Amino acid sequence: MNRFRINQIMETLLFPYCDDNLLHRDLLLQRCMAYREFLKLNHKDLSLGEEKQIISGKFRDGTQAFIHYLVSRNKGRVKAYDDILLLCDYYYPLLDINRFMEKLQKQKEEKGIPYPYEDNITLFYFKNLQRIAESLLTYRDGVIAIRNWNNQAGVLGDDIFFTNHTFHKVEIWNILSRRMVTDLLIVIFAVDSGYSKAVLYEQKPQISLADKLLIKCLERGMAENHLHFNAGFDYESIWICHMKIAIWRTRGSRFQFTDPREKQQFQCAVFRFLAARFLSHPNGERLSFLPWVQTQWDGIFCSCMEHLYTGNEYCWKEQYIPPEFWTYWEKNGGLEETDYLLSCEYVNDVELKTSSEFLLLYHAYTYVKKHPWETAFASIFLQYIRMKNSLFGEIQQGFFIPGLRHFQEYFKRAKNYGQKSAGHSGLMLDVFRSQAKLVNLKKLEIRIAPSDSIKAEDCFDYERCRSEILNLLYHQLKDIFYLYRKYLLEAVAGVKKTKELLSWEDSLRGGIDFSYQKLTNYMFKHYPGLNHNESVPTLGIIYHFIKWESLDNLSGYCCWKGIEETSVKISSHKFILRQRMVNTAKAIEEIRQSIPGLSQYIVGVDAASDENAMEPWMFSSAYNQMRSRINAKPVAAIGGPDSYELIQNIGFTYHVGEDFRHILSGLRHIDEVIEGFHYKPGDRLGHAIALGISIPQWIADNEILPVPLLEHMENLLWIWGKCTEEGLSLSVHPEVLEEQIFQCAEKIYQRLEGITVRMLYKAYKAKFTENHRTILESLRRYEKNAFTETNTNSDDRCHRLEEAAPYCRYGQNDCGSYQPPWTVEKLISTFYCPVFEEKYSQIILVPISSRDETYYQELQTYLLYKVEQRGIFVETNPTSNLTIGDFSDFQSHPIFQMNSKFSEGAKNQVMVTVNSDDPAVFHTNVENELAYIYYAAEYSGYPKEVILSWIDQIRQNGMEASFIKKVKSAGQLLEEISRILDYIDQPSL
Repeated sequence: MNRFRINQIMETLLFPYCDDNLLHRDLLLQRCMAYREFLKLNHKDLSLGEEKQIISGKFRDGTQAFIHYLVSRNKGRVKAYDDILLLCDYYYPLLDINRFMEKLQKQKEEKGIPYPYEDNITLFYFKNLQRIAESLLTYRDGVIAIRNWNNQAGVLGDDIFFTNHTFHKVEIWNILSRRMVTDLLIVIFAVDSGYSKAVLYEQKPQISLADKLLIKCLERGMAENHLHFNAGFDYESIWICHMKIAIWRTRGSRFQFTDPREKQQFQCAVFRFLAARFLSHPNGERLSFLPWVQTQWDGIFCSCMEHLYTGNEYCWKEQYIPPEFWTYWEKNGGLEETDYLLSCEYVNDVELKTSSEFLLLYHAYTYVKKHPWETAFASIFLQYIRMKNSLFGEIQQGFFIPGLRHFQEYFKRAKNYGQKSAGHSGLMLDVFRSQAKLVNLKKLEIRIAPSDSIKAEDCFDYERCRSEILNLLYHQLKDIFYLYRKYLLEAVAGVKKTKELLSWEDSLRGGIDFSYQKLTNYMFKHYPGLNHNESVPTLGIIYHFIKWESLDNLSGYCCWKGIEETSVKISSHKFILRQRMVNTAKAIEEIRQSIPGLSQYIVGVDAASDENAMEPWMFSSAYNQMRSRINAKPVAAIGGPDSYELIQNIGFTYHVGEDFRHILSGLRHIDEVIEGFHYKPGDRLGHAIALGISIPQWIADNEILPVPLLEHMENLLWIWGKCTEEGLSLSVHPEVLEEQIFQCAEKIYQRLEGITVRMLYKAYKAKFTENHRTILESLRRYEKNAFTETNTNSDDRCHRLEEAAPYCRYGQNDCGSYQPPWTVEKLISTFYCPVFEEKYSQIILVPISSRDETYYQELQTYLLYKVEQRGIFVETNPTSNLTIGDFSDFQSHPIFQMNSKFSEGAKNQVMVTVNSDDPAVFHTNVENELAYIYYAAEYSGYPKEVILSWIDQIRQNGMEASFIKKVKSAGQLLEEISRILDYIDQPSL
């Protein structure tokens, strides 16, 4: 199905719930009111002709304003204004809305409810939410799941959507769940189905998309091998923490809001508190919400709700939060807990292991359903939903603009919002809780970045910076293991008991004999009800280096000439960064060998973020350090000379071939990782969608591309090397490549004396060697002796000095890179030269022709075969790939090309896995990612048995590709994690 079309439909259907502009002005309501005025006229009265024209004009103007508003919100291509209007009339038919509002108004009049007629549209909006929930949701084996059939008219009402194919429904859910928070839909379906709040047990915002056959397959065990810890949490965790901060920032002094977002969040936080109190404590003849607020919490809380209800701008004068509120909050432990409502109003529901947000929504919607005439509460509740979804939209990425740079905006917002509100610890715990919802998840690998504050004074002497790096790594690990242990305790003992145990443990902390392991053993001994064998995901930690750009590479003060100078010791020049990553790699291997059992938990290394910011050669030294026999030992003496342990090899993975300017760049980077990092069977490639995208389609979509000059030349050198050095037969002549390479070289080096294509190729390959420092030091010593003022014509020298400014401060006589004849060593030095960095970064326009298709495909096939033959796994992430990558729908996902079991004469059998990537940004999990691929294959018409066999192999690939060797019980994990924490806590470390 065309995803742009689905998005257009979702924009029209969901606007009442996602746009905070409706807090103040609802253009659909204005259109409806103009329509109502017209209906109220006596159309037989000819004297009303002029009035009819005026009202008709109002309606036309209202319609035009409303449609213009919808079009302006639409992020995709709009087919026509008429199309948008028809969609609007389909989902929000004026006659139906009018009848609904009139009927509700009669109920209000009968009950003496004073709230205005205009409020009634709120209940129609909730009615559409009911239809969405009924069309998409069901319960399958006790779990909220996608409905894979259409509702029959007259039973649950017509299906609001237009398809009865499950694949289309999961596509709709995929897009819908990134436009609004889906917890409300889950609650609406539960309440409309007549279920008690017990149905919320372990409920999270995500639903299950797998059908029974797929679930049966996944019961054999799943692994999550590609999850970024900083974006592995649910959105509701951010929201709940924001709500606490919105209140907390007002404590102890007068306050005044300057940021409209802060004002909205404060209003939402007040509503959460008041609504929870109002709905949790019925008092016989219950007052309506606003009168209750006036009697119980007059002052700022009352003003806040009244202005949220009316949508009017309010001049926020300096006011105090009522002191009794803080007394109440402190008395109920709300100051200590992130989810403060769970510790106050919903303390008796903690064993449901859900959030206060689900409980609040459950009670609020139940009240709306039972009291439809109480339109003031419904209107305030809907305003709350709009503001919540507005913040949600800032961290959920659509798919209209692909590429990692666009994605990073959402990733950073999600990470920053989360850390600002929940703190790093709160987010880590939520990741474990969220992933534990997947009952079939056996292995959980999390990606964390080593602390970016590691900037030792002398990065070229590991011993001088070793202590700083180790301390930062140990601190990071302690946080992770402590919260993973807390999650394990919740799994075996429950939430309340865990709180008691940790409180008791905290009271003992600091004592001479304090030991996590002793306390864990004591818990198991004295609390026999704990379930040692509880099934939980076994943890594995992947350290990932970050790819990023730095202007230091364009500064003359950060040149290879000055690598020993103090001024660059704290720089981000690529030479310095490369060395820092080597140091971190050494430190990671050191700690894996120093603590018993730690090598089973620190299991891999990766490099992530913007693929275009740093090419693979920057990381080659660090990767190769981690498998060097100097640093990586198979056996370590731990705990004394008589105690030894086998050290598990660290696994390699690398984000590559995900986001590329040119298909050749994506393919080249994949090959560079495999060869330059000495990949072994069982190592992994992250994403690698360049292996599976359609080359003809890519060429058709990219007739001409802007590409940096060096990137283009190295693409050509890579192909030339494949032809001439490795003997790969390609449909391109080396002579043609050589001519194009020299054209690039002339733009960069200008004077080409001594340069050959083979020399350029050797310099390109030498990027992946580890001895650059030795090469540059030797070159510098040589230049000091070899070059003087007389070696160069003064006019020529002045010309080149002017050309180099302001990038080079060393003077032309000191810069041997400009002095022909060229050597491989001099070419290597240019990779660290700010003058040449500018030349390398020149942008050229590269035409793409259909004539190139043949050898592009030959290179893609060559790499597919290499990955197959070497036993390398490819980690796919369907929703992430679809959002960031260069293809249009799940059916076009590269996984079908990389592992083409369904194709006639299937020849590609890459070992692929499926993962989630960033749940906070893509609102997904590994089970649902497998479901997207499963339904895409089903929609293409393949037999279920074949699809299930294929999915089962992918599932098994995930288990075998995981760097976590063993699945362990909760009891074993608790014992091992407690022992590791004791070692990390040792002062000597």
